[in-house]
Amino acid sequence: MHRTFAAAARLGLVLAVALFAACPTGDDDDDSTPLIEPPEGCANFSLSGVTFDFFLRFGGMDYPMDSLEDLLEANGGGTLQLPIEGEVTKLEPDPDDDDKQILRVTELPPDDPPDDWEPNWIEIAAELPDGYVLPAALGEEMAVFFRMSLVQSGLISGFALLDSTDDGGGLRFLAEPSTLGFAFPPGGANPFFEAVDPVDRQCPNLTEFQCAKLYNLAIRFRLVPAEPDGPPGESFELWPTESYDFMAGGLEYRVVDVFSYTHREISDACTGFDWSADRMSYFVTRVDSAPSR
Repeated sequence: MHRTFAAAARLGLVLAVALFAACPTGDDDDDSTPLIEPPEGCANFSLSGVTFDFFLRFGGMDYPMDSLEDLLEANGGGTLQLPIEGEVTKLEPDPDDDDKQILRVTELPPDDPPDDWEPNWIEIAAELPDGYVLPAALGEEMAVFFRMSLVQSGLISGFALLDSTDDGGGLRFLAEPSTLGFAFPPGGANPFFEAVDPVDRQCPNLTEFQCAKLYNLAIRFRLVPAEPDGPPGESFELWPTESYDFMAGGLEYRVVDVFSYTHREISDACTGFDWSADRMSYFVTRVDSAPSR
């Protein structure tokens, strides 16, 4: 019942984050340990306002965000991939939250639909940083590739927006919004990244909870090689809120580090939450639909 569409492009300067010693005091006999300044970006606060919520109409049933696990369990758990190609039937501000934009893509009917046919559709309510929007236009044809997995700690979900099959299925936008892991793991079928790894530089970001202190991580991205047997793809590091522009498949994209952090100095009395986990989120969009720097 779904149309098929091509997965998008594959493919990348190393942004090295250095540690600088403090200036000398002028005391040649001072043998104390020199002050090491933290790397730039170490104390950046996350883009906490960036969120993605989903509402799915599938097989004649409604699945709001808090019911997506039911759909996954009804299909045997594990991982579920839902490609929906169709028409943008809604693109408007969220009536309940002016900071959010709602995008709905509704499946187009087959050439000879059965009498009981009704379309599947997916609605995405997205809050993005200032100047960013979901790259879509009301009434155009495009595709959404929605992917979710159920893990022990909860639901991981992510999505990609693509051109319609008629326009080559090129990738427009990809979001990894979960704190629990990646919906599109790096390597393998990931259209952009061969590796996405946390880099711990022991950087407290000044946020302290009763149970632990929050430490920022950098994310090291390595692009998929331009050629299957060619040299490794380029790599770069981003701190929370930072972005980087790169080329993939002849198009220019921007990746934004939404958040990347972990906890340290964890109290033994605090249980029921995986305080030691590394948590990362990012999104990728085409530069031509992103704000200028």
